[in-house]
Amino acid sequence: AVRLEGDQDGDGRLDRWEYYDQNQQLIKLGTSTERDGIEDTWLYQSGDAKRVETSTARDGVVDRWEFYQVAQLTRVEMDTNRDGRVDHWEQYDGKGLTAVLMDDAQHPGRPVRRLVYGTGDAPVLEVDEDGDGVFVPVTR
Repeated sequence: AVRLEGDQDGDGRLDRWEYYDQNQQLIKLGTSTERDGIEDTWLYQSGDAKRVETSTARDGVVDRWEFYQVAQLTRVEMDTNRDGRVDHWEQYDGKGLTAVLMDDAQHPGRPVRRLVYGTGDAPVLEVDEDGDGVFVPVTR
């Protein structure tokens, strides 16, 4: 594998990294969101599918993943407590956010609460109390 480094803005600090395989195909593109030489975001692309991985703490540990299809954001996954498991999920359609799912202490890494958008003025809260993947609306 080959890594090329670049300084896109000419300030003397690295802010772009390109990773190529042995066939000279681009594997991923790394960038520095602060343009300070710290690589914290990586782009992977395969045809119309794209994945962006981010280390929000800028320590090299990826804790946010964005998934795109034909340049449209389709979902986001996050490890908000940095325990190595996804605990927050967002779902999108072509018009915007459709649902946010979260886990809880009893079901780490599995969504058990869901806010559903687009069904009225306010999002609808749904829960999966036993972690079986079946959500039911919470009634007041």
